[in-house]
Amino acid sequence: MKISQLLYKFSKADCHEHLKAWQDVFIGKRSFDFDHTLKHLTSIYRKMTTAYNKCLESKDNLGCNSNIAVGAPTTLCAKSGHCPGALLQDNVIGNNKAYYIPNHSTANKILEFSSLKNVENNETAADKKYQLPFTFSTGSAIVSDNHLYCVKYSTFELVKFNMETSSVVVTKALPQAGIDPCKEYTYKLSCWPNQIDLAQDKTGLWAIYATPQSGGKIVLSKLNPDDLSVNVTYHTDIVKNKVGHAFMRCGKLYTTNQYSSPVVLNHIFDPITGITKSVSILLYASTTYYVDYNPRTQKLYAWITKNKHTQATFSILQLHTA
Repeated sequence: MKISQLLYKFSKADCHEHLKAWQDVFIGKRSFDFDHTLKHLTSIYRKMTTAYNKCLESKDNLGCNSNIAVGAPTTLCAKSGHCPGALLQDNVIGNNKAYYIPNHSTANKILEFSSLKNVENNETAADKKYQLPFTFSTGSAIVSDNHLYCVKYSTFELVKFNMETSSVVVTKALPQAGIDPCKEYTYKLSCWPNQIDLAQDKTGLWAIYATPQSGGKIVLSKLNPDDLSVNVTYHTDIVKNKVGHAFMRCGKLYTTNQYSSPVVLNHIFDPITGITKSVSILLYASTTYYVDYNPRTQKLYAWITKNKHTQATFSILQLHTA
């Protein structure tokens, strides 16, 4: 990459202090031996790359440390008070829009609201409704860059749906996945259609599933978001129907213990090292469904059932060790 391109990346990342320091170098405000040799420019580039990466790390106020706690839930659906299903926000585009799927297990419509605080189980209150030409598994869905990614109900088919044009962009089969809802391919909830789960974190788009060959243990496949093809696959030692749900955060797989109370995060799997770490991080004291992580807001989203069925978000708190 050219140094000019890196300077542009600094500005796009809004890293003003780092950018100014390096601009000062180039306009001579700091003492600098401006020797245009290849070795010298390479050194500048390496230092700038390090500074840029540190800038991005500082902007991610949580970082990727797995030493975390989960904050108290912020509950939604204040008016209707009964909102089963799944809650989503765009994982990439920085707007306040919220997307609510008002169905327990399968759906063919999504309600759009201008913000989380406006979410209700009421079509007339929605700013927009998306009617899809197929039925999908409620818990499989994510929204990224104005596209819905989901799994067609009771099939191997992954779908990318353009929400601006209300059209299917691409479908792709994941035939190795087991899809019998009453066998070991689902999470620990009898016969619900969430055999293939989609997730996204800062490292990319993922499919979480199990196969006959894996003996029901979770398999992770990193997907190409353009055509939904599989880039790389990792095998875990976590039995899928012994966990409640799973999500990806910072390139690692997190699972919950169960749907009933209390719900804790119980495993963290690192696909790079192949190591599974057992943890016990309290998520919520009561039944929790469809737990997912948004890498942009750095929050967990879930359907909780204490007192009444409603949607909630949870902040992730970074714990610092001495």
